[in-house]
Amino acid sequence: MRKRTYQAEFLNYGFTEIENKGQMKPQCVVCLKVLTTESFKNNQLKKHLDNLHSHLSSKPREYFENLERAVKRQRLDSNKRATFDQRSASKASFEVAWLIARNKKPHTIGEELVKPAAVGMAEIMCGQKEAMQMGSVPLSARVVKERISILAENVREQVISSIKETKDFAIQLDETTDVSSNSQLMVYARHRGSDAIEKEMLLCSPLELRSRGIDVFNKVDAHFKKPSVDLKWEDYIAVSVDGAPAMLGHVSDFVTLAKEQNPKIEVSHCMIYRQALVVKQLEPELEAVINDVIKIVNAVKGHALNTWLFRDLCEDGEAEYSGLLFHTDVRWLSRGNALVIKNMPLQISSETPLGLHFLHI
Repeated sequence: MRKRTYQAEFLNYGFTEIENKGQMKPQCVVCLKVLTTESFKNNQLKKHLDNLHSHLSSKPREYFENLERAVKRQRLDSNKRATFDQRSASKASFEVAWLIARNKKPHTIGEELVKPAAVGMAEIMCGQKEAMQMGSVPLSARVVKERISILAENVREQVISSIKETKDFAIQLDETTDVSSNSQLMVYARHRGSDAIEKEMLLCSPLELRSRGIDVFNKVDAHFKKPSVDLKWEDYIAVSVDGAPAMLGHVSDFVTLAKEQNPKIEVSHCMIYRQALVVKQLEPELEAVINDVIKIVNAVKGHALNTWLFRDLCEDGEAEYSGLLFHTDVRWLSRGNALVIKNMPLQISSETPLGLHFLHI
């Protein structure tokens, strides 16, 4: 069977060509009706024009050329709208992924809860068509994970760019062991913002083997030297660390190794654990009080029945709170957390060095 194709003369009868399901077919530029491929014949197209658009039979070719250009512009606009819808769905996916990450929810919640809820609300409030559009938003666990990674990378790039613009930054370091006995290194950067000092997380990475000062320094130095980071030790003006030997020792601690790169670095003791530091050197009277409080708290929280009775007692007395923090002798939950200790902020004056301005909490 001979394959029929579009001929330029078909436009004399008001027909252009269009791809439909992988095949080229004739389309009327007047009513936009698409005929079959077998209709690529002069008599078939002329018959359509005479029967449906007889008032246009005497129109010149230029008239149909103008209509053809309008039809092609309409197709282009339709493709743009389709692209816009895809971009809107992608933007909505990023927005949901950001909310999931911000609220620390599992990646599967997007596909299991957020998307069905959004589709259901759109169908009730707007209609079936809008619900179908809402269902096109990609929210699978894999997509949410990729979106969160892209957002995190974008935030990191913004932080690095902002630090490079100011050229002065300070860092706060903390190395601690998490509940799974893995050593984690966290580094926060402080730098000048547009109208205030800004603080952002610069690095969070595990220390695989050991957590010595040289290991911490190598981890930070490797991060600084990454092509995507490219921070210079000369712009590093202050550091805040705790009193651990790896951070503030005598020979190979992090501070010593950092000062070898920039001797002008200002060092201050980290005050994040000020409650834990205070309770280690208390007056005898206060030491006796806090020990009694800790014993009472542990007696209440040490047994489930005591906890239930204590909660019932607080509810009967219409107390504002009915729970207690259970003290255990580990670093991530000190006994200072069992009491409410008023914070005593550091006073910053105009004579305070720039590094302490960066490190002030």
